[in-house]
Amino acid sequence: MIQTVSVPYIRFFVPPSPAFPTRSFVDRPALVTNIEYRGKIFPINFFSIIDSGADSCVFPASIGRHIGIDVQSGLAEATAGVTGSDTAYYHLVKVWVSIQGKWYSFDCYAGFMDGLDQLSTGLLGHHGFFNLCESVSLDSKQKIVTLQIDVA
Repeated sequence: MIQTVSVPYIRFFVPPSPAFPTRSFVDRPALVTNIEYRGKIFPINFFSIIDSGADSCVFPASIGRHIGIDVQSGLAEATAGVTGSDTAYYHLVKVWVSIQGKWYSFDCYAGFMDGLDQLSTGLLGHHGFFNLCESVSLDSKQKIVTLQIDVA
């Protein structure tokens, strides 16, 4: 059964910069997330940005290590993006996302990279998230994400 759900963007506080001296926050399409590996779940929920520019789902390496993943034993892929150049190491995990207060899980071949440790934020990308949804709509003006998901 396909269900349509809408969730508001999440406000992230950011420090002002020379380019944006009066900015103190940015609203981003994001979901509360958690990761499970071999029955071990990270003890703290974190945000993951719904990123239409990300090819795959990628999470901070420190989270992977905390739940027992030998991060660098995974298959490596060079990346370039918001954190600069880095290497993501891929492992099969279960990703949990909270949508309107309800938790949904899905198996995901996800990357883990050190460059995301400073941000403490994951990325929900095309392979692993978008491909599981019937539709993903980002409304930047209204600051709402609308997902059509199969809840069967």
